[in-house]
Amino acid sequence: MLTQGEGQPDDVRQTAGLLLKNNLKSGWQNTSMEYRAYIQRALLPGLGHPSRFLRLTVGGACSYLAVCSYCTSVPLHSHSLLVPGLAFRFLTVSW
Repeated sequence: MLTQGEGQPDDVRQTAGLLLKNNLKSGWQNTSMEYRAYIQRALLPGLGHPSRFLRLTVGGACSYLAVCSYCTSVPLHSHSLLVPGLAFRFLTVSW
């Protein structure tokens, strides 16, 4: 609905994105690799959506997923590498 719900009102799609992000927070660690890969592939096109609100919603979900993946492999106090590292992890990690 969030990234493939063309024809649906933006507020409905944004709500779907917020529900997704909230559910990711509570269940990402228990999500199978197959579903993780699907979610990642489904979110990426949404980053270029014409609606600013949908881009922000998708970006929030992508940021959360990148942090989940990245924070488990980064030592503390290496914040100067955070943004490039998050982008690299989000685009290259096999979820």
